[in-house]
Amino acid sequence: MKFFAKEDAALEVAASKISILLIEDNAADVEIFKKVIERAADANLYRIESAKTLAKAQKLIEKEKFTVIILDLHLPDGKGLETIEFLKSLGIEIPIIVMTGMDDGKIGIEAVRQGAQEYIVKGSINGNLLSDSIKHAIERHKIVYGLEKEKDQHQYFADHDHLTNLPNRKLLYAHFELAIAQAQRTSKSLAVLFLDIDDFKLTNDTYGHVVGDQLLKSLASRLTGCLRAGDMAARLGGDEFMVVLSNVESPRAAGIAAERILDSISQMYEIDKFKINPTFSIGISLFPQDDGSADGLVSAADVAMLQAKQLGKNQYGFFSPQINVKAQEIKELESQLMTAFKNGEFDIHYQPEYQLSDKSVTSVQALIRWKHPELGLVPAKHFIPFIEQNEFLLTLNSWILEKTAEQIKNWKKLKGISIPVSLNLAPAAFRNEDFIKNFEATLKKYKIDGSEFRLEMREADILNYREKALTFLNSLSALGIQLVLDGFGVGISSITQLEKLPLNAVKIDRSLIHKCEDPQTKSMIKAIVDIAHGFRLVAIGEGVETESQLEILKTLNCDRVQGFFLNKPLPAEQMMIILSSKIHI
Repeated sequence: MKFFAKEDAALEVAASKISILLIEDNAADVEIFKKVIERAADANLYRIESAKTLAKAQKLIEKEKFTVIILDLHLPDGKGLETIEFLKSLGIEIPIIVMTGMDDGKIGIEAVRQGAQEYIVKGSINGNLLSDSIKHAIERHKIVYGLEKEKDQHQYFADHDHLTNLPNRKLLYAHFELAIAQAQRTSKSLAVLFLDIDDFKLTNDTYGHVVGDQLLKSLASRLTGCLRAGDMAARLGGDEFMVVLSNVESPRAAGIAAERILDSISQMYEIDKFKINPTFSIGISLFPQDDGSADGLVSAADVAMLQAKQLGKNQYGFFSPQINVKAQEIKELESQLMTAFKNGEFDIHYQPEYQLSDKSVTSVQALIRWKHPELGLVPAKHFIPFIEQNEFLLTLNSWILEKTAEQIKNWKKLKGISIPVSLNLAPAAFRNEDFIKNFEATLKKYKIDGSEFRLEMREADILNYREKALTFLNSLSALGIQLVLDGFGVGISSITQLEKLPLNAVKIDRSLIHKCEDPQTKSMIKAIVDIAHGFRLVAIGEGVETESQLEILKTLNCDRVQGFFLNKPLPAEQMMIILSSKIHI
């Protein structure tokens, strides 16, 4: 199939006369139409036949071959929008342009949804724009339906996604170039919307790939229903979709379109026996403000979409140079981290946690450090948050698990030390099907018990994975692993989680510990400790940095404490000295 690829490329239809069937019962409007088309620069391309009724139009269609139909819906023997379906039922493959009055914009949009390729408003279009609309309708007809007589179904699927029947990347880019060329001619803007389903892998894991595929098909149908004439939606692959909006008046108009799309596609999906409520992130880029090329606009929209995800998902966001710089920095950081991993630049330090009742060490937390060749020892907080959604973090966590298991075995062998080691559970672990199996294999490899590990997780990560998280955590608990809810007391903390989840302890968020001298915050910490004890959970104060904070936690009956005031994170060799000498606080 041939597509319009360059601004100055000749349309295929220009090789011969464009034969127009104008179905209009108002003689004055017929004459106005003819005069308008005569003023077009390429007026010589057009031949016009007119019919006052649908019955006469049908006879003309049976006798002659037309390139395009221009249709007034208010015909004596017409049926409004149903007229479009009637013309299609005749078995003809002719693009249809609907003519509407000045106040019938909504009817025009609905006509396009029902199969028309374009709509034009009477009295508001000049010759050249009318000519462009006709050519665009012809090209759009070819693109959307992929119907050239010499092409078979194989050609159709070369340009369309097999699952959703939406245009694929190849067809999208062909339309994209056409849209950019038209935007340049008319000095109008266009918008690119990059759409991604939040946590789609979790949906597949939870409901199965058959349901996941059906969700994609239903999404594609809703997405298509949100489009205007001249817009196009395509599936890029996986759970990534793209929409190209033509004739965008302003950034706000693009935002309104994104809101409309989000509202439509975020409604509940009933698939088989399941009710699914997915969320979506959309990134928006604008032509010509953000870039002048298709590739540049797609890249910019992709960056904006990732930013929308990082800001909480289920929203849209616009591209800006600032977020592009940040995205580039994160990509560069990811590359540096992978190089550092290959070069053996990572190390694990251990920070003890103390029992307040007898001042003994109850566990140690494993904290990764990056031995940067220029910056020295870099704490995890300076690089882990930027790669939390990256699969590389799973690789890093697997390495940490292996190293800490080896360290537990060595401490036992050298000094007879047996103490739990606490690890931070990355969000990506919840969607990693092999995580529990790999953890169990590591325990067997080093002949250590699950109780010698603790896993700390944030409540927000648990809520993101809901029922799957409960099953996941129950499996870990069955291995004897202790589970700790980290950062409790701020944000979305819920008592319900303490009842539902197989937890052993809660860590009071360090932001509260730092303000514990404030009477209101002190009362809040006391309440958290009492709630934890009510659920038979250990209450841990993290981030203790002063003696005053330590003393307050004692008075509040907090069970355990951890922080720089007590001990900073230390290399394994130094931590072994503390553990073997039973040094207390």
